[in-house]
Amino acid sequence: MIGGAGADKFFLYDSSTQRSFYSNFGNADYADITDFTAEDRIVLGSTESYTFSAHGAHTNIFIGGDLIAIVRNASTELVQSRLQYVGSVPA
Repeated sequence: MIGGAGADKFFLYDSSTQRSFYSNFGNADYADITDFTAEDRIVLGSTESYTFSAHGAHTNIFIGGDLIAIVRNASTELVQSRLQYVGSVPA
């Protein structure tokens, strides 16, 4: 995924279906975000449980053990500071 000039939003969650993208086929499908900056946001679902791990200069985002995104050349701290959650939290 490549954003344009200025602030971008990278959607990894579909609020209409309340499902995360890239979470059905293990590590065979994931978003590859190549130009993430401090102006950008990553949109995730508030009902999902995500984990983040550094892998060299990149940040990997997982649901359970399922890789859903690699954010290239972005620290885990930067990525986690630029998250936006959508959807409802179950009661």
